[in-house]
Amino acid sequence: MYIWLPPSEGKCAPLSGPPLNIGDLFAPELTHARAAVMNALQLVSSGPRAAHILGLGPKSAAAAAANLRLTTSACTPAIDLYTGVLYENLDYRSLTTGISHLDRALIQSALFGFLRPTDLIPMHRLSIGVTLPELGPLTRYWRAELARHLPPFTGELILDCRPASYQSAFPANQAHIVEIAAVSEQTGRPISHMAKKWRGRVARRVLSEPAFDELHAPSDIVALISQLPSESQNAVVRVAATPPRATRSGGSVTRVVLTVRAPATPSARPDLSHGRDC
Repeated sequence: MYIWLPPSEGKCAPLSGPPLNIGDLFAPELTHARAAVMNALQLVSSGPRAAHILGLGPKSAAAAAANLRLTTSACTPAIDLYTGVLYENLDYRSLTTGISHLDRALIQSALFGFLRPTDLIPMHRLSIGVTLPELGPLTRYWRAELARHLPPFTGELILDCRPASYQSAFPANQAHIVEIAAVSEQTGRPISHMAKKWRGRVARRVLSEPAFDELHAPSDIVALISQLPSESQNAVVRVAATPPRATRSGGSVTRVVLTVRAPATPSARPDLSHGRDC
């Protein structure tokens, strides 16, 4: 089985490390496609409309400058670069048995397509919803490139922690997908921030499973997720899974909805940096 993760807007720029070697990344067949996105991104980032095209607000507009140094900046493993809510709750550095299963995780990137957690990449700012003038909408661009160069993952079991925008760029309709959503106990409405949190925790739970190599069906993952209420101090109050929905390409989609209880009072997010520089 595989675990598919999204990137995160939050990143920790490395202070040292080697420069990018694009040919060493996962699926070197994507090298040409990656180079095309890098060139288009650098062209945009050097212009006066960079913040507008990249969807950056006033506080993050300066981050576009990082895109001008993609080939010279220090690189770090992708799983260390990303620091968002999902990655805080995955907290891979504290894994023991699960660390050996990280090679079954892939991270989808708007800049690089798909990456291994250990692939060395530089600081950058780009989301899948961006339209680069030279390439068009990135969702459409990567849908074509990934379909052309990646295997279809026929029959594979995949815990899909990606949001819909990234799923649409590579839907993997021939695989057996398990998706995670979170809704509020109080309102019954989806909570995107909490979904990120619990996708990270579900990914951690699956990676930590001693019988990881024996997970072969969506029901196996659902069974692990169903253990979360007893492990989460009542934060998850209910787990409901839909029956697998068959796709036209021979795969299936199982959607797991976690009903979560919001904390009574706001609390500080835990420090999971483990001594990193940001």
